[in-house]
Amino acid sequence: MKKFSTAMAISLVMAICAASAMGWGSATHAYIDEHINNKGPLLTLNQVYGGMAADVFNFMADPQYQPYLATQAHCGGFNKMWRIALLPTAKAQAFGFISHNQKWAADFFAHNYSCPPDNYLPTTGYIQIKAEALYNTDLNIKGLVDSLGYGLGMELLRDVIEYAVDILILRQDAAIGQKVTFAALLRSAEFPLLLNSTYAWDFSRAFSLNYFQATRVIAASESQFRQTMIAYGQILAQGEAAATAQIPAQLALLAEQLFGITINPSDIANVIDLAKLYCEGDYMDAVDNGINDTIDSVSERMQSHGFSY
Repeated sequence: MKKFSTAMAISLVMAICAASAMGWGSATHAYIDEHINNKGPLLTLNQVYGGMAADVFNFMADPQYQPYLATQAHCGGFNKMWRIALLPTAKAQAFGFISHNQKWAADFFAHNYSCPPDNYLPTTGYIQIKAEALYNTDLNIKGLVDSLGYGLGMELLRDVIEYAVDILILRQDAAIGQKVTFAALLRSAEFPLLLNSTYAWDFSRAFSLNYFQATRVIAASESQFRQTMIAYGQILAQGEAAATAQIPAQLALLAEQLFGITINPSDIANVIDLAKLYCEGDYMDAVDNGINDTIDSVSERMQSHGFSY
C-alpha cells in the first residue's frame, strides 16, 4: 500500500482525537449502520457514510465554530434533514446521519456529551463506563490520566477506548476498513448540500456570518472529514496488528499539536492494548449481541421516530 501524504497524515491525526470526544468510533458506526438497515451496496455505502459523518464537525480545529456545530450535528436538525433528503442516496445519508445522534441513537449508547439543555455533561454509555473502570482499576492508566490533568486525561482515555473498539470490530468484519474508505470515496454529492440546507442558516445567524460564508465553512469541514475517513479506512484495512501499531504515534503527535502536552507513544500503545483486553469480552454485547445492544435499540428508535426508507 502506498505511503500516506503529509496532508493525509495530518488529517488522520486530527481525526484520532478531536477536541470534543466522540461516542462510538467511525468504524463502529459503520458496522452499526450496515446492520441497522441494509438496502444494497450503493444505498448502504451512503448510509454508512452518513452514519460516520455526524462527527464531521468534531474534527474542526476552529475553537470558535467547533462546539456549536458539533452539538448541532449530534443533537438537532434531524427532521429537517429528513424532509429535504429526496433522492434515494440522500435519504440513505440522512438515515445514517440521524442514526448516529447522541440524543437517543447510537452515541447515546456509547458515551458523548448530553444535548441541550444539559450540554457537556458526560453520559454513561459503554465507552464512559469502560474509561472510568480502567482509571479506577489500573494504576498505570490512573497515573497517565492524572499526569495530564483529570479532565483532559479522561478525554484522551475515552478516545483511546473508542479506537480500541474500532480495532476490535475488525474481528467481526475484516473488511470494515475498506467499507469506511469506500463509503467516503463513493458518497454521493448530495451530502454537503444536506448539511448546508440543515445547518447553514442557523449557523450564519449564530455567528453573524452571511449565508455563503457559513456554507463554505460547512463544506470545507465535510471535505476534510471525507479525506480523513479515506485515510482511516486505509489504516484499518491493513489489519488489526498494523492498526494497533500505527495509532499510538498519531495520538501522541496530536496531543502535542493541539494541547502542547508530551505523551510517549508507547504509553498510549499500552493503553490501547489494555483497552482491547478489557473490552474484547463484552464490546459486542454493547454493539450487537446484548439484550439492549446498540444495533437493536437504534433500529427500534429509528422506527419509532418515523425514520425509515
